[in-house]
Amino acid sequence: MQKLASTDMIWMGGGSSPSRQNFTMVDWSRIPHLEWALQFNQDMRQMLECTFEQNHGYWTYLDELVGFLRSKNVGGVQEKIADANHLDKFYSAVSELEFARVLASKGKKVTLLTDDFFENRTSPDMLVTDSSREAYVEVKRLTEGRASHMIVDFLRSYLNHPGRRYRVDITLNEELSIPVTKREEREAREKIAQSVIERFPSIFGAADLTSLPSSFEIEGIRFEVHPTKLQRGYPGITQTPVFEVPTEKWAEKLAEDVSEKAKKRQAWTGEHLRKYYFVAVDCEQKYLDEDYVDLSLIGSTVTQWGNMPLPTMNLGTDIQHAIKRGWKTFLEKKCIVPSGTTYLDPAKKGVLLTDPVTRNVSAVIARFAKGTVYLLPNPFAFDEINDVGIQAYLEQ
Repeated sequence: MQKLASTDMIWMGGGSSPSRQNFTMVDWSRIPHLEWALQFNQDMRQMLECTFEQNHGYWTYLDELVGFLRSKNVGGVQEKIADANHLDKFYSAVSELEFARVLASKGKKVTLLTDDFFENRTSPDMLVTDSSREAYVEVKRLTEGRASHMIVDFLRSYLNHPGRRYRVDITLNEELSIPVTKREEREAREKIAQSVIERFPSIFGAADLTSLPSSFEIEGIRFEVHPTKLQRGYPGITQTPVFEVPTEKWAEKLAEDVSEKAKKRQAWTGEHLRKYYFVAVDCEQKYLDEDYVDLSLIGSTVTQWGNMPLPTMNLGTDIQHAIKRGWKTFLEKKCIVPSGTTYLDPAKKGVLLTDPVTRNVSAVIARFAKGTVYLLPNPFAFDEINDVGIQAYLEQ
């Protein structure tokens, strides 16, 4: 079990949440790199001003992040920010910038790609090159599920009206915050979200908005209404209370996200298939670490105590092929091939061993809230994007 706090969903910088100082206007002369990044997205600049105008730490963090990328000649930063037409997409862009920082700090040449880079196909988030390989990187935030996105998407449409010039912040209840992967659980949460969507207009219309901020609840979800200087309203910060989240829930969500991103490569053709493909997961939740990644993607291990012999293991053709490609030491380290008295539980294998679509992924890179980064190579990737040397990819 682990605790999920409100800052896990709104603070993207890793470590502790930013400090707050009381000032009413953003001094752009003090954050020139961020001003440069927002040059082609004035709508987002204004939205950030209205949402985080008193959060000096967040501005400083963003400015330092962009400044580092500029110092490393990372390409496409302005274009990436220009693609962000709402706050959720901006948060996702920040996750991409963070992974660009990780890769650039390891000596890689990084170019952030726009949504239409592939024109008629879904594009990856960045192209990364070094002396030995070219790789596409797709970034995923390990965050809330479809039900909360339904509410945010509805608010984005509903508030986009001259007569509704408000920012509405959302505090989710525990039920909508815990990640789910099973169909019946997902449907139950989406039913709650749909009820919220249907009831919101009448409750919002009846609310006393003469003195702001003002708040109300629907289905246990708290909505806080703030004034905004923009010509239209928009959904602002999404957060959660502090509560316990079962570890296995995050492991299931991570597995689902990796499989989802692996499917993207299936639509590519030609030279794009010859580039390595990394799925980079931004684990904003505190207390997640390498063990959760291994549990999700490789599986759970069993240790045999005493003098009892290990059960007979059928390694299978995929593992045997990986051994031939030079992965034996890695497979033993992760107990995919039994090592000593420890072996992989056949009933609890991770997604890299159970979902064929993950063969599209060369490796998974996880970034944790505590500031560390972990690369887990996929020894079962397709041969053209499979290289035992990937284990040292983040070593400089």
